[in-house]
Amino acid sequence: MHGVDTKAAHVAAKTEYNNLHLPVMDLVIVALQADDFVAQLKEVFPDEGDDDEDLD
Repeated sequence: MHGVDTKAAHVAAKTEYNNLHLPVMDLVIVALQADDFVAQLKEVFPDEGDDDEDLD
């Protein structure tokens, strides 16, 4: 890697990671502000059939 500016590549990658936006987190933040946030989260992330775990 002689002659390659790895520090600049690292800084660029770190900046990109720190500015990463995950749209699903916007849904989670809104759901957590609701009075019944568990119901809101269940609406955002519906149960796909495994009823072994109950969050209520």
